[in-house]
Amino acid sequence: MVDPSLQPIDVHVVTDPIEAKAVARFTAVEFWGIEEPSDKDVSDILSEANQLGETRVAAFDEEGKVLAAAGLVRVTLGGEKSGFLMDLATISGKRHRGLGSNVVRYVERLAKENDIKTLEISGVTPVAVTFYEKLGYQRGSSEADFRKRLLA
Repeated sequence: MVDPSLQPIDVHVVTDPIEAKAVARFTAVEFWGIEEPSDKDVSDILSEANQLGETRVAAFDEEGKVLAAAGLVRVTLGGEKSGFLMDLATISGKRHRGLGSNVVRYVERLAKENDIKTLEISGVTPVAVTFYEKLGYQRGSSEADFRKRLLA
């Protein structure tokens, strides 16, 4: 069930350096489980995202607080444009309320706009399986891999 009071005011591609640091800190806490990320932790996350050519997407509330975030990495597999959904996280205590779904749908739109035909996810935890299945993702080559065909 979607809680309207938790719907983000704004979901967008993160380009501002201050927002990028806030999203990296959020990712460290909510995705990687680092309770108090250091500046080095944040720098490492930003550096890895940059090396991968990752585009970060985040949902913010009206005060600019990060509610959910994920990344999109573009690759070519077998001559076809594909993408990987990376590090999807939703703020603790606010899961199961539509925030993550909003971010995933935004990433999917962005992927389609970039002619990405398939979106892949690796390392899906057992808890997240139903979430991705409800969004139309199907199991890939292993129990923890999922994919969704976006374009024919």
